[in-house]
Amino acid sequence: MSLSDLILEANSRGWLLNNLFQRHDTSWQCNLRTATHHTAFGQGSTADLALSRAMDAIESATESSISDATVSFQHLPAPNSQPASDILAGILANLRPATPAVFRRKL
Repeated sequence: MSLSDLILEANSRGWLLNNLFQRHDTSWQCNLRTATHHTAFGQGSTADLALSRAMDAIESATESSISDATVSFQHLPAPNSQPASDILAGILANLRPATPAVFRRKL
């Protein structure tokens, strides 16, 4: 299958070609993404092989559940009674980042 045919096939499945480039060792890498920002990549000795492997990778990946970030605010002291850096540090200490999405391939 030609590179153009593979790109058309990827697009028909709802995948977008993020980039296709030649690496320093002259091999190729292709990165695909979905509309929901799921990404996968493939590498190969030719551009079409790299794209084909990226298509296999994105097709077999599953998205894990994502939990929402929790933010809690506490009463802050009146302005100028505490340095701004201490106030900011107090706010940042209450932020709990969401667990990033983890994608796993199906076996």
